[in-house]
Amino acid sequence: MKVIKASSVHDAYRAGLTLFDKINSSEWTLLETRNGPARVMNDPVTTEYRFPMNRVLLDKVRDANPFFHLFESLWILAGRRDVAFLKAFNKKIADYADNPEFFHGAYGYRLCENSARGEDQITTAIQMLKKNKYDRRIMLQIWNSEQDLGQDSKDIPCNDMIKLRVSNYGLDIIVFNRSNDMIWGAYGANVVQFSMLQEYIAAAAELPVGRYYQISSDFHVYEDVYTKLLQKYDDANSSPMKEFLESKFGSVQTKRIEDDPVEQFDVDLYNMFDSFDVGGVEEILKTEFVTSYFNTVVRPMMVMWNDYKQHRIFIDRPTNIDWLVAGRIWVENRLAKGNA
Repeated sequence: MKVIKASSVHDAYRAGLTLFDKINSSEWTLLETRNGPARVMNDPVTTEYRFPMNRVLLDKVRDANPFFHLFESLWILAGRRDVAFLKAFNKKIADYADNPEFFHGAYGYRLCENSARGEDQITTAIQMLKKNKYDRRIMLQIWNSEQDLGQDSKDIPCNDMIKLRVSNYGLDIIVFNRSNDMIWGAYGANVVQFSMLQEYIAAAAELPVGRYYQISSDFHVYEDVYTKLLQKYDDANSSPMKEFLESKFGSVQTKRIEDDPVEQFDVDLYNMFDSFDVGGVEEILKTEFVTSYFNTVVRPMMVMWNDYKQHRIFIDRPTNIDWLVAGRIWVENRLAKGNA
């Protein structure tokens, strides 16, 4: 078992890149997969995030799409499974759906889908924590053997089981992943998805956020993606974005879900999706929100995205909130390439 101890997604990402280099070639095997050759670690890899809310990857070379990562995580918290919302921020995501309308393995839908007791798993977990925060039986299940085992689907869940526990650090989350792409999954979408779920449950249960452990079986990178990414770093002659951030933005701040009552956060969350169902992104921009999280993070990110899609230049707007800094980096990359 390999263990990566990280303070932030930046630390984890940098460590992950080095795992698959030629120096460590005895620790991974090049295998042929459904998606082409991949370097697969011989042992499972556990990533321990000491500060899970340091989740926004600010790396100009990696060029992660922060709009997609943020809005997908909210989509999960809302228990959605529709293709339309995610497709608004990433057209290629529809390629991973079995049909044009719904995802088979949508994490939020599986966690929030009503059980025989009439309660979703997230609500039940919060109630259990409020009753006994040291309860050791709080397990959330995404994988479903009847729906997934042996099935032919483009969208079999990669993250399958979640354990919640309260330690000296606060509310810890332990996520088991059956097959984890290091670049796009573990240190791309997954760290955002599950740290936001952790933060939401902690806020609802009135607990501090603890540590996040991602246990990744079949931890891998695709050969072509990995080699092209390393070449981009060589061409840029730079390390991941420390110098860029310090020179251009200074320190970044993280806006927390717990800054607002969770009940109000829920109202804003569902109002946002109700608006989308009525009229898409433009209807969301007309929606009145009550929480500081939606007014200082979600709405500005939605405005930034809409400006970009409408070919409007907005890049000089000042900000030091992590998501908005990431949004600016992503859009600047496209302006530099003439893709505005």
